[in-house]
Amino acid sequence: MTAAELHDTFLCACRWSVHSFEAQIRDGFLTLPGGHRLGLCGQTDAATRTLTCITSMNLRIARQVNAAAKTLCNTLFSRGLCSVIVAGPPVSGKTTMLRDLARRLSEGECGRYYRVSVIDTRQEFPFLSYCDVLTGCGKAEGIRKALRVMSPQMLLCDEIGTAEEIDALEQSFSAGAQCAVSVHTDTAETLRQRKPLQRLLQTRQFQHVVLLQSSPPCTIKTIYDARELCP
Repeated sequence: MTAAELHDTFLCACRWSVHSFEAQIRDGFLTLPGGHRLGLCGQTDAATRTLTCITSMNLRIARQVNAAAKTLCNTLFSRGLCSVIVAGPPVSGKTTMLRDLARRLSEGECGRYYRVSVIDTRQEFPFLSYCDVLTGCGKAEGIRKALRVMSPQMLLCDEIGTAEEIDALEQSFSAGAQCAVSVHTDTAETLRQRKPLQRLLQTRQFQHVVLLQSSPPCTIKTIYDARELCP
């Protein structure tokens, strides 16, 4: 691919309106229609954190995997809702599993129909017909909005990590909602050692931690009792 082709591809992904996507570009990616993600790499302006020269791109293609959360639902959700942390290394299928879990809970595949709200900050949750999806807002803000206006029984959020996000999750527990969230980690020990994740466990509202193996995606390695991992 030539430099001109790379530049034209970038402009096409921005729909020829780069300024409209400045916030995403600063984070190093563009979300494309359908939940696909275009990762960006290049020279960054130190003052504005904006990419000024795109040198390479990585396209991650989203797809629906209807069996991704089947084992999880059969194991943990057959008797009703619970709160879970889905943990795993990059590309282990955390987002795919949460997406299928949201679909199954909202479409009645876990025994009954539930009111499910999904906080979709990066627009990575397409294919959901029966969920309330808040797209493009911050996670903490989205959690609070969903609690105020949608009365969810189950709330799902990808890649939790900041103190503000955990504060919002604690509000959701106080409001009576169960939660399923994902975090980046490759072992249970790492989960216990990282301070933001320690606080997630210390809410004592999560019943289970589901650890995924790196390959193949969406493969459950171990399911832990969250209380056993709490530092």
